[in-house]
Amino acid sequence: TELYTAAAHILLYGDAAEFVRQNNRKTELTRRMSVFFNILDELAFPIIAMRGIAPVYTFLLDDIRRELFNRTDTVPTDETLKHWLKIYANINRTRLDEYCDSIRRRQYLEEQEVSA
Repeated sequence: TELYTAAAHILLYGDAAEFVRQNNRKTELTRRMSVFFNILDELAFPIIAMRGIAPVYTFLLDDIRRELFNRTDTVPTDETLKHWLKIYANINRTRLDEYCDSIRRRQYLEEQEVSA
């Protein structure tokens, strides 16, 4: 949306340099979000699948922030990280549900073996 707004302003008022700056900013933001998603895959995927995103806020946000800084040399605000976490959970809902289902299926089978 910001990119389209910038493009419209450039067409109306002319400042191509601003369009380039907006595009670069959007590209960098997308890269950081992608790195954040990779970190979540590595550190928090099972937790998000089994318990939701709230425990990640409580217990892992500092670790994720530290790892994001190590990989991108930047740290978004807590609100931005929380927003990205919600996006991650929505985008990966099917994978998260499949993981949760497989764990519950395995637990059920183990319980059946013990009781048999």
